[in-house]
Amino acid sequence: MWCNTALHAVPTTPAEDPEHPEHERKAVEEQRRQLTAAQISFAGACYSLAIVVLAVIPGCVFSPEVLLLYAASSVLVFWTVLRHGSGRGIGALLQGVLSTVLLLTFGPQQPLIFFMLAGHIIMPVVIWHWVDLIHDLTR
Repeated sequence: MWCNTALHAVPTTPAEDPEHPEHERKAVEEQRRQLTAAQISFAGACYSLAIVVLAVIPGCVFSPEVLLLYAASSVLVFWTVLRHGSGRGIGALLQGVLSTVLLLTFGPQQPLIFFMLAGHIIMPVVIWHWVDLIHDLTR
C-alpha cells in the first residue's frame, strides 16, 4: 500500500457480530470522550465562577455588565489554556492583563484590589494543572 496515512488514523469498519471486541472498544472510547468533555466543562465553569467571585468579593465590582466582561475574559483564557495556546505563564499573564485593563477601565480603586489581581493571576495556573490532569487521567 502506498498510503502515508498512519494506521491508527484509518477508519475501521466493525464486524457485524455485536460480540466483536471492536464494538466494546468504540463504546469505551465514546464513554471516555463524554466523561472528558463533562469534566472539562465543569472545570471551565468553576474557573469562570472563581474569576467573577474574585472580582466581586475583594475587588468590589458589582456592575453586572463589568462582571460579564470578567466572565468573558475568563472564558477566553480558559479556551486558550484548553487549546494549549498558552501554558501556565502565558495564561496567567493574559488573565492578569485582561483583569488589569478591566479594572483600570471600569473597576473601583480600593486597597483590596491587589488580592483580586493576585487571584486572577494564580487561577490560570490552577486551571492549567486541572485540565492537564483531566487529559492525563482519561488517556
